[in-house]
Amino acid sequence: MSALAYTVGNLFFPTQQALQQHVSKLLHRHIPPYRLGHDDGCFMMELLERHPSAETKIGCGVRAIWIKRNGKFGNGFYVERTDGTWEDFSYKQCLRPFTHASKCKFAFRRAIDPQVNAVKQSVFYRDGLVLPCPITNEPMTWETAHVDHIPPHTFAALLTTFLDLSRLTFDDIALIEPLNGIGKLLPPTIEAQWVVWHGAHARLRVISADANLRLVR
Repeated sequence: MSALAYTVGNLFFPTQQALQQHVSKLLHRHIPPYRLGHDDGCFMMELLERHPSAETKIGCGVRAIWIKRNGKFGNGFYVERTDGTWEDFSYKQCLRPFTHASKCKFAFRRAIDPQVNAVKQSVFYRDGLVLPCPITNEPMTWETAHVDHIPPHTFAALLTTFLDLSRLTFDDIALIEPLNGIGKLLPPTIEAQWVVWHGAHARLRVISADANLRLVR
């Protein structure tokens, strides 16, 4: 696994063991049932997105992440969905090495970072601004805000369409490993085409991290 696999939110873990120990301590820090607070909830939500069955686990969207008793296994993490249903998930499955497809998706995301940052900077044009989230109305700052693709033109939908139009699959993309070992890079021609296409079709908005990680997904 590259170092990229051990970066979750704003936290960096030098080894898989360090990340696993961090999550294990979080799991056993509270007496269940316990609803995770904002920071821990967002951290676990981002980790959940690395689960091999993330789409099934997340379903219609996540209202909260809980720690509950999980039968003979002791404490476990649970998803409370926005429709009131529940689903448990194993955090250890979220720590598995990234597949080639997962690395490709990250490379496509990183290629559009300048576009994402430009949108965020256009909203937080002055230091110290505190603005209401357009979805939850909670206050958000530069540090707590995320840039989101407005549905139905989500990042996943845009990427799928781009690949289809380009007649590409992830297997066709030979990623480039940069010298610093952090992450993967797209081949220059594919990246240039994607950046232009994304800029023409994406509709981006700034919302709170809570809204992005818990609600709109």
